[in-house]
Amino acid sequence: MVDISTSEPVDVVEYKIIVDQEKAALSGVSNAQIASVLRPLYDGEIIGRIHPDDERNTVPIRVRVPYSQQPDPEHLEKIIVENTAGQRIALAELVNVVPGLRDRPILHKDNERVTFVGGELARTSQIYAIADLDAKLDGMEIGNGTLLETRNLSLASTAPETVGTYQLLWNGEIRLMLDTYRDMGMVMGLAMVFVFLLLVGYYQCNRPIAAAD
Repeated sequence: MVDISTSEPVDVVEYKIIVDQEKAALSGVSNAQIASVLRPLYDGEIIGRIHPDDERNTVPIRVRVPYSQQPDPEHLEKIIVENTAGQRIALAELVNVVPGLRDRPILHKDNERVTFVGGELARTSQIYAIADLDAKLDGMEIGNGTLLETRNLSLASTAPETVGTYQLLWNGEIRLMLDTYRDMGMVMGLAMVFVFLLLVGYYQCNRPIAAAD
């Protein structure tokens, strides 16, 4: 298997810039002024809108500093803001920077929290690879005496059951192939029943009637 990927996000550092209300009030700087300085640096600012010929709706024009050139939030000494008296004050003196971790996104499927793991095959068919992986992973101990269950390789799709268990449900191309075979089998079975009924009806209608004595 190559190009193995997972949907499990990595930790991303997030900085919260909190205004020191007392210092800002004594310096004559408002929260709106601080926000007007920080917004173009990190979030960007919409300065107008344009309506291209190939677009149905208008497209906002956002101006912001590229990520590679954004100042370090922990070093805002070079960012200057002017107070009502026209004095230039370093932004680092008016705010507190609190580092933390950004909230991780939670992915769901069938109303259950899930993590997706995927990969590509280099030189073999997916059927052989998944059969080999399923044999190795089904019943594998994953800690504290808990066993991993693998499912969703039958013609009928399996709904997750996560109460007290850990499951790996196969999906993707293998699931699409199984669903296709299931639907084709159902159609073929119905066609055979229909042909059988036609033949029975045809021969019943054309059966010679024996003459009465």
